Formats: sequence, C-alpha cells, structure tokens
Amino acid sequence: MPEGTATIVASDAEPRVIFQGPASAVALIGPAFNGVVKVLIAVLLFSSERLWQRVETAPWSGALTAQLARASVALQPAISNLVDTTAEVRKAASNSEPNSTVSPAALIFGGLKWLGWLFILLALLHIIKAAWMWLATRYLLTTHRIEIERGILSKHILNLELWRVKDICYSRSFWDFFFQVGRLRVIAADEVMPDLHIGPIPGARSVYDQLKHARLMAGQRAGAQAMGVAS
Repeated sequence: MPEGTATIVASDAEPRVIFQGPASAVALIGPAFNGVVKVLIAVLLFSSERLWQRVETAPWSGALTAQLARASVALQPAISNLVDTTAEVRKAASNSEPNSTVSPAALIFGGLKWLGWLFILLALLHIIKAAWMWLATRYLLTTHRIEIERGILSKHILNLELWRVKDICYSRSFWDFFFQVGRLRVIAADEVMPDLHIGPIPGARSVYDQLKHARLMAGQRAGAQAMGVAS
C-alpha cells in the first residue's frame, strides 16, 4: 500500500491497515511561519541604528527633541547626582585602566544586533526541529492497534491497542481545509500514550470514521475474550 493513503476496512477479526505513512508536509507551515516572524524581528533589530538616524532627521523630530529637552531640565538635579555618583564609582573601579571611549548608543545598537542573531538562531533551531520530527515520524493505524514509529537512524515504536482507547476526536484547522488534511486526537487508558495526537494526515475524516468503528469492534473482541476466560 502506498504511504499516506486510507482504505476501507471490513469488520472482521483480522487486522487490516487503515492508514500508513508520515504526516502531511502541512505540519511544517506553522514552524516555517514562526521562523519567518523571528527573522523579520531580527532584520528590524539589525536596522535599528539606521531607523533611529532617520527618526532624528525627520521633520517632526525637532518638536520631539524640544519636549525631551524640557523634560531633561526638570530632571537635571537628579541626573547630576547620578552622574557624580557614577563618576566616583568608575574612578574607584578603574585606577589603572583607561576610560572606555564607546558611546552608550553604540553599546545599545550593538546589543540589539546580538539580539537579532539570537532570533535567527532560534528560528533555525525551531524549523530544523520541526523538519526532523516530520521526517522521523511514521504512523501505522490498523483495525487492532495504533503504532507510531519515531527516529531515522535509531528507531522507537509506540504501540496502543484500540480496546484501550476511550475516545477519538477529529479536527481541521484553517490551513488543513485548503490542503485537504486533518488531525486526530486519541484519548486512551494507557500510561505511555494517554493523549495521542496524529497528523495532519490526508483523508483524516475517513480514517476517523474507520478508527471509531474499529474501536467498537476491538472492545467487543476484548469483552468476548474476557468472558471466555471467565467461563
């Protein structure tokens, strides 16, 4: 069976495949958008010094400068005390060291540029993590159990029997509607996978209907086996 397809299953006791394959690439849209936003923020931080220079040369900057000047006059006594205290502390801390010639504005804009590189690093890590999880995850949904295989070089398989499932929910987001995919949420009485999220996968509504039916059949089989053991 080709990956990423759903098939109609019969209500017999033999396990049959409902869905097999990876999640849809639509799962990468959210992380990609998040990464683009972080990169745009980084670009703004990189260009902060240039933007500030344009603000200073703007026609309305004169009135703003006058207001700031009046505010600085009102705060002059407090600023003078702060400057005197800072000078004494700096003189005591740097007896043999030369005074720094770096302006406060250069320090601020330099810090903003470093913050921009941090945003770019976070965006790359977020996108790489999402792409890795998408490539490394495979689903196998049958009429008896749900298997999730994770890993590329090393493998880790999680198994959930359908008779343990309490409820199955179906959902579809705005982007899922345009790409004809959906998501499933499986709530089970299981310690390892009590709340399982699957998708987005193609044909999710058909998979949802078949899983609901298979869950009922699995519960009937489990009940019949329990009655047989008891008798």
